Amino acid sequence: MNFGGPDDYLRERRDLRTLLKRHVGLDITEAQRARWVELMTASARETDIPETFVSIFANYLRGTSRTTAQVSHLTPEQARASLGA
Repeated sequence: MNFGGPDDYLRERRDLRTLLKRHVGLDITEAQRARWVELMTASARETDIPETFVSIFANYLRGTSRTTAQVSHLTPEQARASLGA
């Protein structure tokens, strides 16, 4: 878990591979990915955390969302080969 939260999160959702597998076949476009990052960054700003941390968070989201968008274009077979069963 990257950002903390309740202990049951990892028990229920496991790891990053589980998250990525849920995006397989969704065919996320670049515009959708960028909009999600924009909305998540705006939400972070609404919490009044320092802009330095918002920037770090936004950079993290940009990288992770690119990986997720790439996985979203895989077939289930490709995902199994790439991410494991």
